[in-house]
Amino acid sequence: MVRAICRDFGVVCVHRNGKDIDQIISNDEILRENKENIISVDEIIPNQISSSAVRECLRRGLSVKYLTSDEVIDYIACEKLYLA
Repeated sequence: MVRAICRDFGVVCVHRNGKDIDQIISNDEILRENKENIISVDEIIPNQISSSAVRECLRRGLSVKYLTSDEVIDYIACEKLYLA
């Protein structure tokens, strides 16, 4: 699925403090294969919220109300994703 998304649609990566996007791409076979479909942008407002942190909050039963959009929260609940 990741290969298809990268190949068919492309990916936008937001630079996060302390992360080297070029290194991440070079260390991953799928990302390397689709490097021309990856656009990296600088974050305008620093944001230390990661998808891993959101998933961990959900696993612990904590609210993610202000960490992601209501539509994403609704989808996660509807599909019963990231349950403990």
